[in-house]
Amino acid sequence: MAKIVKFIEQYLAEYKDIFVDYSSSKREFLILYKDFVQRGKGVRGASVFLTDKIFKHEKLSKTNLYYLAAFFELMHSNLLIHDDFMYEYRLTRNAKTINFYFESKFKKELKKLQHLGNSLAVNLGDTGFFLVFDFFNRIKTSHTWKKKLFYNFTSEYTKLSLAQADDVFFGQTNIEPNHETIKRVYLHKTARYTFVLPVISTLYLRNNYFYKDQLLIRILENLGVLFQITDDLIGFLSDQTGKDKGLDIRVSNKTIVRYFLIRELKNLEFKELTK
Repeated sequence: MAKIVKFIEQYLAEYKDIFVDYSSSKREFLILYKDFVQRGKGVRGASVFLTDKIFKHEKLSKTNLYYLAAFFELMHSNLLIHDDFMYEYRLTRNAKTINFYFESKFKKELKKLQHLGNSLAVNLGDTGFFLVFDFFNRIKTSHTWKKKLFYNFTSEYTKLSLAQADDVFFGQTNIEPNHETIKRVYLHKTARYTFVLPVISTLYLRNNYFYKDQLLIRILENLGVLFQITDDLIGFLSDQTGKDKGLDIRVSNKTIVRYFLIRELKNLEFKELTK
């Protein structure tokens, strides 16, 4: 992850003047963004390099590997910046969320509680989305392959966005999704873009037809669902995920952990737990 972060930092340095000239926050936006990216787990970027190492056939150039890995890492960071204000988190990656950072900094000047922090978080996430496709554009491959890969990205990230909408909807209503609905959200909100997309995209660029292998895709999907369940469970029992311990339960995010808690606990006990 350290090498990927360094690669990203070198890239973002090219945009330093744009951040300084066009943002009233001057260098602060750029500093916050770089710091946020640095604190990521690096799962998606590491998957790109691991796939290139494990599978035979054509190897990708180191430059292409770094651009692809950086694309996934920045995309995840951008999505997470938006996630944090949707879920009203104040702590992520062991530090203040972008929205809470600005809310805290300008607390005395705020006209409307939370709105400034949320607005600037959306703006910084959007800035990241605009930047990240330059990484993709710099990947050197044939126009045909790049066009197909871009379509795959568009399809998967659209599904992710819709799964996120479901997750937010269930979290902010009294509607209780069933087990299969929660699993579907996990599949598209985490599994597909965290495990399937980095691996399949790397194989795709290498012209390795394992990217079509349905067994491999199913294994990666199940691994991603297990990853999300484990993350939810760790977040419920400790603060090792970098978020407040038990926060998902308290704000009523409809996780698998919560689903089984409701089944096992009496209503009164559950109400006491979520206070």
